[in-house]
Amino acid sequence: MGLARKDGERAAKAVQQYLETLSPGAIPPTAVEALKQRLFSLGKPVVLKEDIYRLEAVEQAEAEKQGLEEFKFASNEEMLAAMGLALEAQP
Repeated sequence: MGLARKDGERAAKAVQQYLETLSPGAIPPTAVEALKQRLFSLGKPVVLKEDIYRLEAVEQAEAEKQGLEEFKFASNEEMLAAMGLALEAQP
């Protein structure tokens, strides 16, 4: 597993643990939608859970195609392309 993925999983777990400490109703219903809008407005790819599943399926298919036990893409760009996402061109 790559470091970026491991870091992302750790961050998600930390956020989840924090949210579990809040009382029900402490998060306004509009907060989740506001967060989504903010993330998508940053001009960077936003990787959702279903994207990870799609990446894993593509990696598994490539491993089978190459006769390997496991296949992992060599770069973020390749992973994003496999998920149908793309990095925005940076100035």
